[in-house]
Amino acid sequence: MVIVEETRKKHFESGRDTSKMAHLADSVVVGREEKTRSDGSTSYGFDHDDVNHARIARFLNDGTIKRPGDSFYDHAREIAVGPAQAAMAEKLAKIQERKAR
Repeated sequence: MVIVEETRKKHFESGRDTSKMAHLADSVVVGREEKTRSDGSTSYGFDHDDVNHARIARFLNDGTIKRPGDSFYDHAREIAVGPAQAAMAEKLAKIQERKAR
């Protein structure tokens, strides 16, 4: 996944103790949101089991008064748009081909 790769590239410390808190890149979750209709859409974000990784990711992406942001999350979304649209087009073509028979 693009978001995991971008997070690892920009915000991964290999020697850090992860017994109390997982790496940000290891906390990416993907799936369908609860209480939404099943239309094939998928959401992705960050886990909040040990800490609120989504909040940390927002600060890293957008920056704070003391730290400039690096837009890693925004960049990952931009990279993923092309492959996602290609996959949707391929799936649509298969559905249309099946219905044309």
